[in-house]
Amino acid sequence: MPATADAQFHDHVFLGESHDKSVRKTSPAIWIFGGIMILEIVGGIFLGRSH
Repeated sequence: MPATADAQFHDHVFLGESHDKSVRKTSPAIWIFGGIMILEIVGGIFLGRSH
């Protein structure tokens, strides 16, 4: 256990200074993979196949 109350209640910084830059870098990948997933689902429905 921590020796002081301050050690228990320290701040967590989840959105740092480079957060916006990181979002710009990962957003295209999310859109590409999301589109591929949709194409796979639609293709599976029309072809009558599933994985």
